[in-house]
Amino acid sequence: MKSKYMTWILFEAIDAIIAKGVLDNKKIVLFGLNAPAFACKQYLQDKGYEIYAYVDNNGAAVGLFNDRTVEPTFHHMIGSRRIEAYSPGGLPNEYRDEYVFLLYSKYEGEMLAQLASMGYEQGVQAFVMGGFWKTEEIMKSYVPEGTGAVLDWDKEKKHQIEAVKYIQRLCDRHGLRVYIHYGTLIGAVRHNGYIPWDDDMDLCMPTRDLNKLIDIIREENGRYDVYYAACSKPCRHFIAKIEDKSTLMHQWDIPIELVGGLIVDIFPLGGMPGDYNEAMEFYREVTRLSWEYDNLVVEFPSASEEIDRRREELKNKILDYLAMYPFEESEYVFTVPDKPGSNRVYPRRIWDERAPFRFEREIFYGPAGYDEFLRIHYGGYMELPPENRRVSIHRNKVFALANVTENELEDAKNDSSKQKNDSYEQINVSRAHGNIPLSKNGQKTLLYYISLSDFWAYGERAVLKLKSSLATMANAQELNIVLLSEESLEPLLSEDKPSIYKEYISSINDFINENQPRVVRIPLGQQERATTMCDAFYGAPGEIMWEFMNSSKPVMVRSVDCR
Repeated sequence: MKSKYMTWILFEAIDAIIAKGVLDNKKIVLFGLNAPAFACKQYLQDKGYEIYAYVDNNGAAVGLFNDRTVEPTFHHMIGSRRIEAYSPGGLPNEYRDEYVFLLYSKYEGEMLAQLASMGYEQGVQAFVMGGFWKTEEIMKSYVPEGTGAVLDWDKEKKHQIEAVKYIQRLCDRHGLRVYIHYGTLIGAVRHNGYIPWDDDMDLCMPTRDLNKLIDIIREENGRYDVYYAACSKPCRHFIAKIEDKSTLMHQWDIPIELVGGLIVDIFPLGGMPGDYNEAMEFYREVTRLSWEYDNLVVEFPSASEEIDRRREELKNKILDYLAMYPFEESEYVFTVPDKPGSNRVYPRRIWDERAPFRFEREIFYGPAGYDEFLRIHYGGYMELPPENRRVSIHRNKVFALANVTENELEDAKNDSSKQKNDSYEQINVSRAHGNIPLSKNGQKTLLYYISLSDFWAYGERAVLKLKSSLATMANAQELNIVLLSEESLEPLLSEDKPSIYKEYISSINDFINENQPRVVRIPLGQQERATTMCDAFYGAPGEIMWEFMNSSKPVMVRSVDCR
């Protein structure tokens, strides 16, 4: 993967603002403790303008920036003066009429509204440096040399899913642990696939397992490659990016532009000291080092030997922290944070066992403690965000390579004929079929959806919850019941958790036999008919639940974890 700087977009906009004369004899305030602001600070300073302050709504970032125990980097200093950071409303009031604000962010509309509420007008005291959305249009028009057609979303998904299947097969073959993570995990739980406005896939692995996987992929030297801080230079993030070399992806995130294969992200999980207070102090130090490293990478496209030495020193320290404590012996684990104030510390028990999840038409594995992880990281993760936040945060475009044919793509795939094929659509399971009972004479038809992942996460508790739910529905004589479960539930349960399977299948069969003819089981392929013909939804969250909600039908989510 090749990287270069695209700060010229910002700098051209700054030159246009300078030409208006609005910065002369003013106290310039950069809105955002972020990469664009740091890059612009250096450019403005080289042009003879002095930055008065930064402002940011992230209190943790402001606190870390002002921390005098933290070694300052070049974006902290103007000569011998250290620049202060404030909340937007915390700037010294004595200079109120002298401030001019410069900003660049995807939240520019909200930031301008915030400044307007403080009496600062866009085009008078507040200026957008080019504009995030204007940059989007500029970069979308760029077509890298040697590429073919832009991949549509269905083809892009296919490449991503193939990559994850490849990673999961390699890990199974070599005894390595890999789990779906972050947006991919919440998508599997909430939507049985991609979050509708998301466009990438995230995995996580214990650090030592990830390092072994990287060695294996690089030794194969096949369809996939790796871009990661431990083996690539320069590399901004401590996330391993597995590249599909049969494609070319153009990705932009000012100030850095990347060109390489379509990627799947793998986050390393590092162990931590056993005492909680020591663990959090350890994490704060990683946060400080990570932020300094990131700032040094983004601010200096042409690094001096001193800056390059400091980058390497910081990078190696962070990699050492990730490998310092064995994952399996740690009570807490972490991933490197992307910004101050973000929490990336979790109990290790979340990953003690893995659970299968339906994702699109495949089965991928995630942590059995998924509910605890998602609650820590997202809070009420089953609630959809506001509509204005249902947008992709990733900026990229993916191309087919002009010299790669579909046949060559097929040949490039690793031979999986000897691997266990657990593709969702190829698992066959015998089950009772029946017609969906229609609502009549005041009777309503309820769809009861049973999720595979519950049994991995909660074991016997999930069986008890199932029995309780079935008993409740048995007493509701006015309801017709349609039972729907994932195709893979029974074969995977019977193979990996036979005692749980025995209780599960016995409970289901008894319920059906004792409540005929108002109960029927249907295969997942009939879910569209079920959504249309059933009056309400009950059971585990997933894609089917959202179909009922979109149809304005009653929904009640059954949670095994009743905390």
